[in-house]
Amino acid sequence: MAPTELFVFQSQSCNQACLQALLRDIIEEKCGGARQVEAASCLNHCEQGPNIEVTKKGKTRIATGMMTFKKMKALIEENVRDEGGMHLMFAQLMLEARHEEALEAKVAKMEEAFQLLGGEETSLDDDDSESHSLSHSHSDSDSDSESNSDSNCDSDSEEMEKWWQKATEKRLDRQRRWKIKMEQEKLQKAHGPKAWGKDCASRRQSQVAHEEGRAKKDQLYRFFRFYIHGYLGCAD
Repeated sequence: MAPTELFVFQSQSCNQACLQALLRDIIEEKCGGARQVEAASCLNHCEQGPNIEVTKKGKTRIATGMMTFKKMKALIEENVRDEGGMHLMFAQLMLEARHEEALEAKVAKMEEAFQLLGGEETSLDDDDSESHSLSHSHSDSDSDSESNSDSNCDSDSEEMEKWWQKATEKRLDRQRRWKIKMEQEKLQKAHGPKAWGKDCASRRQSQVAHEEGRAKKDQLYRFFRFYIHGYLGCAD
């Protein structure tokens, strides 16, 4: 069966609503690419926009007035599947982050969203310096925003996209390290430290045996040296 396809009209109002990016947050990440979200040309319903064309089981319809997260959630539940739970909370925070005008507020919303994803270390404390540098560069460009608002908007979008990609990679790496640590702790609880630390224990045993052998050799050497010196002294 062909996947459900969602085409987002790329007018100014639809772009401002961040519909295409929001749909990818909710659907493509959660469903592993099982649903398609694409850009579309005019859907001839501009006065009712933002609009989304839904193609499902060979049938097509247009959903209009998609301005709120509530409507977006209803569209997904009806045409894709009920994502529910933590992931929808994450997507809603990401939508709010995209609608924030100040870069500092965007970063704060994104950090809050990351904390919902679970794992041992999901905050972006490591990225504080980077966030600060982005905020600083954004504040430096405020003086030129009135004369070149479109180019600044594009620049901010590129910076946020790079920041998002880098933060996502770090989150995945943290989750991977957290899973490894959890597996090690499970093995340690079930079988003791030897279950996952056999190599370390073996190396320690080898080192101890080597040191004991060396000590015995030194002891024998001192014994024979004392014996020989005593024998020679008696002979004299």
